[in-house]
Amino acid sequence: MNTKKTNNRWIKYSRYLSNEMKTDEKQLFLRSIDSNNNEKKLFEAVKGDWNIMKKPEKTIYVDVDKAWSSLKSKIQENYPESIHSQSKFYTTRIQVLGWAATVLILIGISIGIKLLVLDNAVFTPGKIVQTTLQQEQQEVVLSDGSVVYLNASSRLIYPKRFNKNTREVELQGEAFFDISANAKKPFIITAGDAIVKVVGTSFNVNAGKTDNKTEVFVESGKVELYYKNIKNDKIVIEPGYVGVLDKKILALEHNTNENIMAWKTKTIVFKETSLLEVVEVLNEVYHTTIFISDKEIENLKYNGTLINQPLENVLEVLQTAFSESRLKIDTSNQNKIIFKKV
Repeated sequence: MNTKKTNNRWIKYSRYLSNEMKTDEKQLFLRSIDSNNNEKKLFEAVKGDWNIMKKPEKTIYVDVDKAWSSLKSKIQENYPESIHSQSKFYTTRIQVLGWAATVLILIGISIGIKLLVLDNAVFTPGKIVQTTLQQEQQEVVLSDGSVVYLNASSRLIYPKRFNKNTREVELQGEAFFDISANAKKPFIITAGDAIVKVVGTSFNVNAGKTDNKTEVFVESGKVELYYKNIKNDKIVIEPGYVGVLDKKILALEHNTNENIMAWKTKTIVFKETSLLEVVEVLNEVYHTTIFISDKEIENLKYNGTLINQPLENVLEVLQTAFSESRLKIDTSNQNKIIFKKV
């Protein structure tokens, strides 16, 4: 998405609705809106929410959930095939101080969580964009019966119906694919610089690594992995192995990570695992932020299997397990959890 274009859009919207535009500037703005039907519908939806809120005298409170639900319904009514997204917003209220333009920009940010894909989605007929928030996972069923389990902070772009020759999707982030077998119609995933090609199998793709690193773990069947511009250089990944594409370099490795699928299975296995590694796994599985403030406890070892447990329960288990080592788990900070020695 063109971030600069999107930012300019919200700035123009805010200046118009807060009556900061001159007469000739308003006329030019309205002509540009009227010339683009998609832009016109979006602006009308935003204007509707703005009118509901009205201009504050001092301080107002915006119910983000209500504002998003209202606008989301309007957008999906106009573009049912262009943007498909289901989100769980935690109940929250944002305090907005009395400057009209600032209020709209904050609304734009709150609804923009799901409108980040709007430019691509609206102007790409037949494409569906599925996105997940930081603490959210979703199951997506494709037109051929294949099932995609989308991890948190990820995005899947796919057509409403596949064409006659191939089944192509695009992934940003991480997902587990359970692909319906069809030897005549290969399934192709574009994930950053990586291309994953399969016929029928189940596997995990993690394109959320840093520096364009992509990992593919195969649970069943066989998968081809290659750099998108070098099709002749590829590796074939079989069950139990991980294919890695890192800066155009391909590598095939035997999987030694018992928790590679923990984000989906909700089963976490620790065998003489250091507390430092435990924290790394928990951060990845629960999409949280845990720090160890004292290095002397990083090498404490933990054994145990956690099955479908919420993070709160996991923290209680660890607190109890390391009580003799004087481990204290501090959850008072909303943004991070701290493991420390007391």
